[in-house]
Amino acid sequence: MAYIQKQPFINKLKTANMSYILVAKPTDHKILFEWVDQLTGLGDADEFELKDSKGKRYVYQWINKVPLNGTPDFAPP
Repeated sequence: MAYIQKQPFINKLKTANMSYILVAKPTDHKILFEWVDQLTGLGDADEFELKDSKGKRYVYQWINKVPLNGTPDFAPP
């Protein structure tokens, strides 16, 4: 599903004051990932790391309120 098709759904989530997590592919959302790369480089990303009982390491990283693409109507609140 193209990202533009998801925007109406995202608007409904915002209207309902719901929390959400979105997943995006770097090849499909270049502007979003430019922001992520720059903010990560500046140390503005949050990170959580854990190891399971077998020693496998998991690193979760996220950034809140980044623009979804280059248009103003897709910007975060």
